[in-house]
Amino acid sequence: MDSKRLLLIEDQSSQAETLTRSLKENGWNVTRAYDRQDTFFRIEQASRRQEQFDFFAVDLGLPPLDEDHAEEGIRLAIELRERFENYPILAYTAQGHKTIDYDLVLRQLLVARISFIYCRRRDERISFAEVVEIVNKGYLVISPTPADYLPLAIPSTPDPLSDKQWQTLKLLNEGKTYAQMGKEMDRTSESIQNWIGDIRDALAPFILPADMGDIHNSRETIQLKDLTNWYRNNRVKYCRD
Repeated sequence: MDSKRLLLIEDQSSQAETLTRSLKENGWNVTRAYDRQDTFFRIEQASRRQEQFDFFAVDLGLPPLDEDHAEEGIRLAIELRERFENYPILAYTAQGHKTIDYDLVLRQLLVARISFIYCRRRDERISFAEVVEIVNKGYLVISPTPADYLPLAIPSTPDPLSDKQWQTLKLLNEGKTYAQMGKEMDRTSESIQNWIGDIRDALAPFILPADMGDIHNSRETIQLKDLTNWYRNNRVKYCRD
């Protein structure tokens, strides 16, 4: 069985060697890229061989560096997300908080569903490779340092759903039928249908394009898969996981 393929975008050779060693010990086949141009060259090379990468790990401190030491890495990570919508992506940095605006970093990465860790601590109890495995399973990992920056990074958008509606989405995401959901929530199937209609209305501004027109006519426009996708992408943001 072939090992999993990971593209490591890291310009510092010593850091790349350390991370590659850890990843290989955990069964990853690692290819290194040095910058944005080299990243897409490596992806094209793999495509020509009819191969693909399973995971992208992106150093935020890629050159060229200016006042914002994370700008290039963030731009590349978001480009990868746009091209590989459902692939696991982990952004990381060893830069100190004096050179990284964690508020900005987390705001941009959270929206794009990109995990982020600060990996300079020498006494860490979990390895880089272990974090990669967690992200590879579909979890969104956020580990800024110092931790005081995290509350600033969570957008202040009010939670659009009630507890009851979040529970409804959770059961819907688990593949439950209306009858099964009604049984678990002690409600009729008709009540569940009405709740889902209310959820469609509440989430219309988040799901439908801005130029859609009358977002209130959303009960037929928004599909159940749109609701479950929104739930998976936002349950961490609204502390519902």
